[in-house]
Amino acid sequence: KQKKMIRIENKTEKEVEKELENQNLENIEVITIMNCKLTKVPKILEKAKKLKKLNVSNNIIEDIPEYVIKIMEKEGDELIMRDNAITTIANQLERLTNITKMDLSNNKITEIPESIEGMKKLEQLDMENNNVTIIPKSIAYVKTLKKLNVQKNPKLENIPIKELASCYKLKELKTAGTAITKETMATYKREKRVFITQLKMKLKQKALEKKTYVNDKKVQKEEEQEEEQKKKKEKNQF
Repeated sequence: KQKKMIRIENKTEKEVEKELENQNLENIEVITIMNCKLTKVPKILEKAKKLKKLNVSNNIIEDIPEYVIKIMEKEGDELIMRDNAITTIANQLERLTNITKMDLSNNKITEIPESIEGMKKLEQLDMENNNVTIIPKSIAYVKTLKKLNVQKNPKLENIPIKELASCYKLKELKTAGTAITKETMATYKREKRVFITQLKMKLKQKALEKKTYVNDKKVQKEEEQEEEQKKKKEKNQF
């Protein structure tokens, strides 16, 4: 049976590289490398073509470069990089179309890239305890989002209210320890209720239109059948 998981802990960066070089990474689906003082994600992981979950927490990684996106873009489902020293993220998140969970908490990230709009399956984004100052309006396109944690980002003063309100699956928005006011959160909740009400009305209207269309088609078919029968009777009379 082929090995599908690798877990490395409490090793030096060189020891990690050596251990990975001795592994057949081709069919590995889950890789965890923790407490190894990694300064970067090992580039050799590009060989892990079937990688679904990458956890490199509790290291000293400083950024998320393009090659990390490349590692995760094909099969990646979870990207866990909490408790590092990350300041920047490559603005190519739209390539991570299968990621459902991304945990970047306890880092030094100042900006969530606009390209997050392309993460079409993202359900959970954890950015707690960073230096984030703005949430991009493009987050409105992440309709799958269920949980957003931006707690303990003291410089975060506002949220894109209408855009987040349109994320109709978003049930959990954590903002404690930010500069976001209670008034802003109250406005967001109000906008959310309005959006959900309007969405329900639209769905109801669509369902009604579909029902009407089906009924119209049924009536049309019955009329056509009646007309056909009428023609047959007239033909038989002659």
